[in-house]
Amino acid sequence: MVSVAYDQGLTAHELILEFRTGPTKLLLLANKPDPFHTETYVEFYLSQAGEYLLEVNDINGKLLQRRQAVVPAGVQQVIVDGSQLPAGVLFYKLTFAGQSVTRRMVKF
Repeated sequence: MVSVAYDQGLTAHELILEFRTGPTKLLLLANKPDPFHTETYVEFYLSQAGEYLLEVNDINGKLLQRRQAVVPAGVQQVIVDGSQLPAGVLFYKLTFAGQSVTRRMVKF
């Protein structure tokens, strides 16, 4: 069975599904515990050594915490101190080697 798509001129075009895999530079995991009160752990994987930037923002985008460090390749774990963070939905963003990933966490 061949899948087709039609353009505006009703010309049929065969659809091809192609998966591209490349080196994953970073992987940001869910924080633990979530929800949290006093502290939470953020784990991430970096494919190579380098400098990362971890930012915690409120729902309006206001920067609440920022941490950066140079670390070796592999799994890293950062403790986020919740004592000065407001309760509610927060976002943490990891930036490394030109890539960024953002996840949500909840503080009560």
